[in-house]
Amino acid sequence: MRSSLSRTCGTVGSTGALYPGARAAGPSAGHWRKVTVEQQTEMDLILDCMWDLEQAAARAQSACGIIPSSNDTLIDFISEYQRSELYAFHQEFDREPDLPRGRALTEAKNETNIPDWARNILYDPNPGALQPNKLIGFVYDFCIRANWKPKHIGNVLRDLYQDPVHGWTQDFFRYPSEEKANYWARVYSAVALWRTGRLNIPA
Repeated sequence: MRSSLSRTCGTVGSTGALYPGARAAGPSAGHWRKVTVEQQTEMDLILDCMWDLEQAAARAQSACGIIPSSNDTLIDFISEYQRSELYAFHQEFDREPDLPRGRALTEAKNETNIPDWARNILYDPNPGALQPNKLIGFVYDFCIRANWKPKHIGNVLRDLYQDPVHGWTQDFFRYPSEEKANYWARVYSAVALWRTGRLNIPA
């Protein structure tokens, strides 16, 4: 039998995007309450709303904000997450102090335990430092090969995003570069640690 973590991920994943201010539909509303508003499944739009507060607010006007399936399974999921190694990893990530701006990138360029392709991203990051397939490998190499702290990998990405010389089309000052950098570092470091048996996530 799958854990509540994996079972709930499957349930939530089928319901589309959830917007800020979402409310749970409890048992009194039915375990499988049908939401009549159109659910958003367009990934580009979802990601745009994730990083753009104004766009998220505008899109929220067409959403009811009710989570379609909020039942004992969801409660079990939250409880299991709080007892998990993944939760402990997230807590440690948040507690880790940031490296000062510029220092993370300087130290990364001096790192000897990363392959050339990952080093090239440090000098020519656009668009590689925004592409998930490249980011997965980049974070893996720093986290596993070079034994960097995940938060400091995020600081490297932050330093890259904040340098306009790279010709970014995204406005990383209006839409905080630190949030985006920490998101990628946090997610892909967890994946790297899980893949190498250093982080246990229930199947």
